[in-house]
Amino acid sequence: MDQDEYIKQLRPIQHPELTGAEAETKATKLVCDMFVSLRGALAYALITQVWLMVYVVSLQRVQEPTNIQVRRLNAITRKLQSCPKKIIYKAMIPTGEVDLHSDSGYRRLNGDDDDEVKGYGIRGANLLRRGNTHDGKPIVHLIEACCKSHRLQVRSSYSAETLAAAHNLEDCYPTIVTLHELHAGPLTPTQLKNILEIGGLSIKVTLTIDAESVFKSLSSKDLKKPTECTLLGHISWIRQMMERGIVHCVQWCDTRDMSADGHTKGSIDRDLLYKVMDGIQTFKYDLKKHVPFRGTQTNKDESEPPATARFAGKPAERSVRSLVAFFSPHASAALPSVSPNS
Repeated sequence: MDQDEYIKQLRPIQHPELTGAEAETKATKLVCDMFVSLRGALAYALITQVWLMVYVVSLQRVQEPTNIQVRRLNAITRKLQSCPKKIIYKAMIPTGEVDLHSDSGYRRLNGDDDDEVKGYGIRGANLLRRGNTHDGKPIVHLIEACCKSHRLQVRSSYSAETLAAAHNLEDCYPTIVTLHELHAGPLTPTQLKNILEIGGLSIKVTLTIDAESVFKSLSSKDLKKPTECTLLGHISWIRQMMERGIVHCVQWCDTRDMSADGHTKGSIDRDLLYKVMDGIQTFKYDLKKHVPFRGTQTNKDESEPPATARFAGKPAERSVRSLVAFFSPHASAALPSVSPNS
Protein backbone atom coordinates (compact mmCIF):
# COMPACT_ATOMS: atom_id res chain seq x y z
CA MET A 1 0.00 0.00 0.00
CA ASP A 2 1.49 3.36 -1.00
CA GLN A 3 0.72 7.01 -1.72
CA ASP A 4 3.55 7.62 -4.17
CA GLU A 5 1.54 9.68 -6.64
CA TYR A 6 0.09 11.86 -3.89
CA ILE A 7 3.52 12.45 -2.33
CA LYS A 8 4.96 13.56 -5.66
CA GLN A 9 2.44 16.41 -5.80
CA LEU A 10 3.60 17.97 -2.52
CA ARG A 11 5.46 21.26 -2.94
CA PRO A 12 7.94 22.59 -0.36
CA ILE A 13 7.47 26.22 0.66
CA GLN A 14 9.47 28.62 -1.48
CA HIS A 15 8.84 32.33 -1.01
CA PRO A 16 10.95 35.52 -1.03
CA GLU A 17 9.78 36.33 2.52
CA LEU A 18 11.39 33.09 3.71
CA THR A 19 14.63 33.35 1.76
CA GLY A 20 17.41 34.81 3.90
CA ALA A 21 15.12 35.44 6.90
CA GLU A 22 16.48 34.93 10.41
CA ALA A 23 15.82 31.44 11.73
CA GLU A 24 14.26 32.34 15.11
CA THR A 25 11.97 35.14 13.91
CA LYS A 26 8.30 34.42 13.34
CA ALA A 27 7.24 33.68 9.80
CA THR A 28 5.10 36.20 7.94
CA LYS A 29 1.33 35.74 7.59
CA LEU A 30 1.61 34.44 4.03
CA VAL A 31 4.33 31.93 4.93
CA CYS A 32 2.30 30.83 7.98
CA ASP A 33 -0.68 30.05 5.77
CA MET A 34 1.52 28.03 3.43
CA PHE A 35 2.99 26.23 6.47
CA VAL A 36 -0.46 25.17 7.70
CA SER A 37 -1.46 23.97 4.22
CA LEU A 38 1.68 21.88 3.68
CA ARG A 39 1.54 20.47 7.18
CA GLY A 40 -2.02 19.28 6.64
CA ALA A 41 -1.13 17.73 3.28
CA LEU A 42 1.82 15.95 4.89
CA ALA A 43 -0.39 14.64 7.69
CA TYR A 44 -2.61 12.90 5.12
CA ALA A 45 0.46 11.02 3.85
CA LEU A 46 0.83 9.42 7.30
CA ILE A 47 -1.73 6.81 6.25
CA THR A 48 1.22 4.92 4.80
CA GLN A 49 4.29 6.89 5.93
CA VAL A 50 4.12 5.98 9.62
CA TRP A 51 7.87 6.47 10.04
CA LEU A 52 7.29 10.25 9.78
CA MET A 53 4.62 10.50 12.47
CA VAL A 54 6.76 11.93 15.26
CA TYR A 55 7.99 14.80 13.07
CA VAL A 56 4.54 15.81 11.86
CA VAL A 57 3.00 15.55 15.34
CA SER A 58 5.73 17.77 16.78
CA LEU A 59 5.02 20.42 14.11
CA GLN A 60 1.27 20.17 14.72
CA ARG A 61 1.85 21.68 18.16
CA VAL A 62 3.14 24.87 16.52
CA GLN A 63 0.60 27.71 16.36
CA GLU A 64 2.85 30.53 15.14
CA PRO A 65 5.79 28.97 13.27
CA THR A 66 9.23 30.48 13.11
CA ASN A 67 11.30 30.45 9.94
CA ILE A 68 13.38 27.52 11.19
CA GLN A 69 10.21 25.46 11.73
CA VAL A 70 9.07 26.21 8.20
CA ARG A 71 12.45 25.03 6.92
CA ARG A 72 12.15 21.85 8.99
CA LEU A 73 8.80 21.15 7.35
CA ASN A 74 10.45 21.63 3.96
CA ALA A 75 13.22 19.22 4.95
CA ILE A 76 10.70 16.56 5.97
CA THR A 77 8.82 16.99 2.69
CA ARG A 78 11.97 16.64 0.59
CA LYS A 79 13.09 13.59 2.58
CA LEU A 80 9.70 11.96 2.04
CA GLN A 81 9.74 12.67 -1.69
CA SER A 82 13.27 11.31 -2.07
CA CYS A 83 12.45 7.92 -0.51
CA PRO A 84 8.74 7.22 0.06
CA LYS A 85 8.04 3.93 1.83
CA LYS A 86 5.35 1.30 1.35
CA ILE A 87 3.42 -0.84 3.81
CA ILE A 88 3.60 -4.45 2.65
CA TYR A 89 0.95 -7.01 3.61
CA LYS A 90 2.27 -10.44 2.70
CA ALA A 91 -0.09 -13.40 2.48
CA MET A 92 -0.24 -14.97 5.93
CA ILE A 93 -1.91 -17.70 7.95
CA PRO A 94 -2.96 -15.86 11.15
CA THR A 95 -1.95 -17.40 14.46
CA GLY A 96 -4.69 -15.58 16.37
CA GLU A 97 -2.14 -13.36 18.14
CA VAL A 98 -2.00 -9.57 18.21
CA ASP A 99 0.94 -7.63 19.64
CA LEU A 100 0.48 -4.05 20.85
CA HIS A 101 3.80 -2.20 21.15
CA SER A 102 3.47 0.84 23.42
CA ASP A 103 6.11 3.47 24.14
CA SER A 104 6.37 7.02 25.44
CA GLY A 105 8.81 9.91 25.48
CA TYR A 106 9.15 12.66 28.07
CA ARG A 107 11.39 15.71 28.64
CA ARG A 108 11.62 17.21 32.10
CA LEU A 109 11.51 20.96 32.79
CA ASN A 110 14.82 22.23 34.16
CA GLY A 111 14.61 26.01 33.88
CA ASP A 112 16.54 26.39 30.63
CA ASP A 113 15.61 28.65 27.75
CA ASP A 114 14.19 25.74 25.76
CA ASP A 115 11.64 24.75 28.42
CA GLU A 116 8.87 25.62 25.99
CA VAL A 117 9.70 22.43 24.09
CA LYS A 118 10.27 20.39 27.25
CA GLY A 119 7.94 19.12 29.94
CA TYR A 120 6.08 17.50 27.09
CA GLY A 121 4.98 13.87 26.79
CA ILE A 122 4.30 11.97 23.62
CA ARG A 123 3.15 8.40 23.11
CA GLY A 124 3.26 5.98 20.23
CA ALA A 125 1.93 2.52 19.43
CA ASN A 126 2.05 -0.17 16.76
CA LEU A 127 -0.66 -2.83 16.57
CA LEU A 128 0.76 -5.93 14.87
CA ARG A 129 -1.15 -8.98 13.71
CA ARG A 130 1.08 -12.05 13.81
CA GLY A 131 1.03 -15.02 11.46
CA ASN A 132 3.11 -17.27 9.24
CA THR A 133 3.72 -17.46 5.53
CA HIS A 134 2.82 -20.64 3.65
CA ASP A 135 6.37 -21.86 4.10
CA GLY A 136 6.24 -21.29 7.88
CA LYS A 137 8.17 -18.03 8.23
CA PRO A 138 6.81 -15.63 10.90
CA ILE A 139 5.53 -12.30 9.58
CA VAL A 140 3.42 -9.42 10.88
CA HIS A 141 0.85 -7.05 9.46
CA LEU A 142 0.93 -3.44 10.68
CA ILE A 143 -2.76 -2.94 11.42
CA GLU A 144 -2.61 0.39 13.20
CA ALA A 145 0.00 2.97 14.19
CA CYS A 146 -0.48 6.08 16.27
CA CYS A 147 1.57 8.95 17.63
CA LYS A 148 -0.16 11.45 19.92
CA SER A 149 0.44 13.89 22.73
CA HIS A 150 -0.47 12.79 26.23
CA ARG A 151 -3.91 13.85 27.36
CA LEU A 152 -2.98 14.18 31.04
CA GLN A 153 -0.21 15.84 33.01
CA VAL A 154 3.11 13.95 32.87
CA ARG A 155 5.51 14.33 35.79
CA SER A 156 7.93 11.42 35.30
CA SER A 157 8.96 8.70 32.89
CA TYR A 158 6.93 6.18 34.90
CA SER A 159 3.75 8.22 34.51
CA ALA A 160 4.46 8.76 30.80
CA GLU A 161 4.86 5.02 30.17
CA THR A 162 1.84 4.11 32.32
CA LEU A 163 -0.45 6.61 30.63
CA ALA A 164 0.85 5.53 27.22
CA ALA A 165 0.10 1.85 27.91
CA ALA A 166 -3.44 2.60 29.13
CA HIS A 167 -4.36 5.10 26.41
CA ASN A 168 -2.79 3.11 23.57
CA LEU A 169 -4.71 0.03 24.67
CA GLU A 170 -7.90 2.08 24.80
CA ASP A 171 -7.29 3.58 21.36
CA CYS A 172 -6.56 0.19 19.76
CA TYR A 173 -9.45 -1.63 21.42
CA PRO A 174 -11.94 -0.99 18.56
CA THR A 175 -9.45 -2.47 16.08
CA ILE A 176 -8.90 -5.46 18.36
CA VAL A 177 -12.67 -6.04 18.47
CA THR A 178 -12.77 -5.83 14.66
CA LEU A 179 -10.11 -8.55 14.42
CA HIS A 180 -12.18 -10.64 16.84
CA GLU A 181 -15.23 -10.23 14.60
CA LEU A 182 -13.25 -11.33 11.56
CA HIS A 183 -12.47 -14.53 13.43
CA ALA A 184 -15.71 -15.16 15.34
CA GLY A 185 -18.37 -13.25 13.41
CA PRO A 186 -20.30 -10.01 14.05
CA LEU A 187 -21.17 -9.04 17.62
CA THR A 188 -24.47 -7.78 18.93
CA PRO A 189 -24.40 -4.72 21.23
CA THR A 190 -24.96 -7.00 24.23
CA GLN A 191 -22.11 -9.30 23.24
CA LEU A 192 -19.82 -6.32 22.71
CA LYS A 193 -20.66 -5.03 26.20
CA ASN A 194 -20.09 -8.45 27.73
CA ILE A 195 -16.63 -8.76 26.18
CA LEU A 196 -15.52 -5.52 27.82
CA GLU A 197 -17.12 -6.39 31.17
CA ILE A 198 -16.50 -10.15 31.28
CA GLY A 199 -14.05 -11.15 28.55
CA GLY A 200 -14.15 -13.76 25.82
CA LEU A 201 -11.99 -12.53 22.94
CA SER A 202 -11.08 -15.17 20.39
CA ILE A 203 -7.61 -13.68 19.83
CA LYS A 204 -4.67 -13.32 22.18
CA VAL A 205 -3.54 -9.74 22.76
CA THR A 206 -0.03 -9.11 24.06
CA LEU A 207 0.83 -5.72 25.54
CA THR A 208 4.53 -5.05 24.96
CA ILE A 209 6.27 -2.24 26.84
CA ASP A 210 9.91 -1.30 27.42
CA ALA A 211 9.53 0.27 30.89
CA GLU A 212 10.46 -2.34 33.48
CA SER A 213 8.95 -0.34 36.34
CA VAL A 214 5.54 -0.40 34.65
CA PHE A 215 5.97 -4.11 33.87
CA LYS A 216 6.57 -4.82 37.57
CA SER A 217 3.46 -2.85 38.53
CA LEU A 218 1.36 -4.90 36.11
CA SER A 219 2.89 -8.29 36.91
CA SER A 220 3.16 -8.07 40.71
CA LYS A 221 0.97 -10.43 42.70
CA ASP A 222 -0.50 -7.67 44.85
CA LEU A 223 -1.55 -4.27 43.58
CA LYS A 224 0.69 -1.58 45.03
CA LYS A 225 -0.10 2.12 45.04
CA PRO A 226 2.33 4.09 42.84
CA THR A 227 4.12 7.15 44.19
CA GLU A 228 1.82 9.22 41.99
CA CYS A 229 -1.55 8.17 43.36
CA THR A 230 -3.39 9.39 40.26
CA LEU A 231 -1.84 6.54 38.27
CA LEU A 232 -3.48 3.85 40.40
CA GLY A 233 -6.63 3.91 38.30
CA HIS A 234 -4.69 3.36 35.07
CA ILE A 235 -2.66 0.48 36.54
CA SER A 236 -5.84 -1.08 37.98
CA TRP A 237 -7.63 -0.80 34.64
CA ILE A 238 -4.86 -2.56 32.70
CA ARG A 239 -4.68 -5.29 35.35
CA GLN A 240 -8.45 -5.69 35.08
CA MET A 241 -8.17 -6.06 31.31
CA MET A 242 -5.56 -8.77 31.93
CA GLU A 243 -7.77 -10.49 34.49
CA ARG A 244 -10.65 -10.65 32.02
CA GLY A 245 -8.46 -11.98 29.21
CA ILE A 246 -8.83 -8.96 26.93
CA VAL A 247 -5.06 -8.60 27.36
CA HIS A 248 -3.73 -12.14 27.30
CA CYS A 249 -0.31 -11.22 28.67
CA VAL A 250 2.07 -8.33 29.21
CA GLN A 251 5.72 -8.49 28.25
CA TRP A 252 8.78 -6.32 28.67
CA CYS A 253 11.27 -5.96 25.83
CA ASP A 254 14.55 -4.16 25.42
CA THR A 255 14.28 -0.59 24.11
CA ARG A 256 16.36 -1.68 21.12
CA ASP A 257 13.54 -4.06 20.14
CA MET A 258 10.66 -1.61 20.68
CA SER A 259 9.15 -0.85 17.28
CA ALA A 260 7.13 2.08 18.65
CA ASP A 261 10.27 3.84 19.87
CA GLY A 262 10.47 5.71 16.58
CA HIS A 263 7.06 7.29 17.26
CA THR A 264 8.37 9.11 20.34
CA LYS A 265 11.91 10.12 19.36
CA GLY A 266 12.98 11.89 16.21
CA SER A 267 16.73 11.41 16.62
CA ILE A 268 16.86 7.61 16.49
CA ASP A 269 17.13 5.32 13.48
CA ARG A 270 13.95 4.39 11.60
CA ASP A 271 15.04 0.81 10.87
CA LEU A 272 12.57 -0.87 13.24
CA LEU A 273 9.68 1.05 11.72
CA TYR A 274 10.87 0.22 8.20
CA LYS A 275 10.98 -3.49 9.09
CA VAL A 276 7.50 -3.43 10.63
CA MET A 277 6.16 -1.76 7.49
CA ASP A 278 7.80 -4.58 5.48
CA GLY A 279 6.11 -7.22 7.67
CA ILE A 280 9.13 -8.16 9.79
CA GLN A 281 9.34 -7.93 13.57
CA THR A 282 11.62 -9.99 15.81
CA PHE A 283 13.08 -9.69 19.30
CA LYS A 284 16.87 -9.88 19.39
CA TYR A 285 17.24 -9.34 23.13
CA ASP A 286 15.79 -10.87 26.28
CA LEU A 287 12.07 -10.73 27.04
CA LYS A 288 10.13 -10.86 30.28
CA LYS A 289 6.60 -12.21 29.97
CA HIS A 290 3.75 -12.38 32.45
CA VAL A 291 0.49 -14.26 31.94
CA PRO A 292 -1.93 -13.55 34.82
CA PHE A 293 -3.64 -16.32 36.74
CA ARG A 294 -7.32 -16.52 35.79
CA GLY A 295 -8.83 -19.00 38.20
CA THR A 296 -9.05 -22.35 36.39
CA GLN A 297 -5.88 -22.34 34.26
CA THR A 298 -3.08 -24.70 35.27
CA ASN A 299 -0.33 -23.64 32.88
CA LYS A 300 0.32 -19.94 32.43
CA ASP A 301 2.08 -20.42 29.10
CA GLU A 302 -0.86 -22.41 27.71
CA SER A 303 -3.63 -20.19 29.10
CA GLU A 304 -6.56 -19.23 26.90
CA PRO A 305 -8.79 -16.15 26.87
CA PRO A 306 -11.41 -16.62 29.61
CA ALA A 307 -14.84 -17.96 28.76
CA THR A 308 -17.73 -15.63 29.51
CA ALA A 309 -19.22 -18.07 32.03
CA ARG A 310 -16.07 -18.01 34.14
CA PHE A 311 -16.64 -14.43 35.29
CA ALA A 312 -20.40 -14.53 35.54
CA GLY A 313 -20.20 -12.90 38.99
CA LYS A 314 -20.31 -9.12 38.79
CA PRO A 315 -16.90 -7.89 37.61
CA ALA A 316 -17.79 -4.25 38.31
CA GLU A 317 -18.67 -5.04 41.94
CA ARG A 318 -15.46 -7.07 42.32
CA SER A 319 -13.38 -4.12 41.06
CA VAL A 320 -15.02 -1.66 43.46
CA ARG A 321 -14.45 -3.97 46.40
CA SER A 322 -10.78 -4.47 45.53
CA LEU A 323 -10.12 -0.71 45.33
CA VAL A 324 -11.99 -0.03 48.58
CA ALA A 325 -10.10 -2.82 50.31
CA PHE A 326 -6.82 -1.41 49.00
CA PHE A 327 -7.34 2.01 50.58
CA SER A 328 -9.20 0.84 53.68
CA PRO A 329 -9.03 -2.89 54.50
CA HIS A 330 -11.86 -2.56 57.07
CA ALA A 331 -14.19 -0.58 54.84
CA SER A 332 -14.84 -3.34 52.32
CA ALA A 333 -16.74 -5.36 54.91
CA ALA A 334 -19.32 -2.60 55.07
CA LEU A 335 -20.19 -2.88 51.39
CA PRO A 336 -23.56 -4.58 50.87
CA SER A 337 -23.49 -7.78 48.89
CA VAL A 338 -25.46 -7.79 45.64
CA SER A 339 -27.16 -10.89 44.38
CA PRO A 340 -26.82 -11.74 40.66
CA ASN A 341 -30.57 -11.33 40.15
CA SER A 342 -30.90 -7.96 41.94
